[in-house]
Amino acid sequence: RLKSLSSSPVKRCIRTAQSIGKGSGQTALRVAEHRLLGGPGAYVSDPRRAWVEVWQPMHGGDSQMVFANIMEAYIADKVLPGMARPSRAAGRLLEEMTLHTEPGVHLFVTHDSLVLPTAAHLLSKSLSKREPVWFMDAVVAWQDGAGFQVRYREHEGYCSRPAVLPTRRTHTN
Repeated sequence: RLKSLSSSPVKRCIRTAQSIGKGSGQTALRVAEHRLLGGPGAYVSDPRRAWVEVWQPMHGGDSQMVFANIMEAYIADKVLPGMARPSRAAGRLLEEMTLHTEPGVHLFVTHDSLVLPTAAHLLSKSLSKREPVWFMDAVVAWQDGAGFQVRYREHEGYCSRPAVLPTRRTHTN
């Protein structure tokens, strides 16, 4: 049963989360906005620099080629200007997801450009940048012992917490 909805603060992501909530019959669930999911997201460390040196060039030339090169860099764990280390960003996203401890389904809506590299790092697989980005694509993860079972399309694997996640901060009141 759907327990929570979280989304990038970008409107199209919020609308997607709202539609899924409505379609599930869980109309009372509110969409929680999280900047790690986008706007700028876990993969961006300096939004201005990332925009000028990485994303803006997509708008002046062959945007599909530039996008494919960005995906290749993400998958290869290369740090681009203004961007975070992709393996660390994937770990931060998984850490955010694990904060939801109530049993049930917790949905996180982000951008297609984050799904493939996140799956690649959580599964420790060299997924191809040439794989088409699917609408409503998903990485599915659930806690299993000390780590997580992870599924992405036909790929599956186990992700241990120490190998991917930083030490979680302890919150005190």
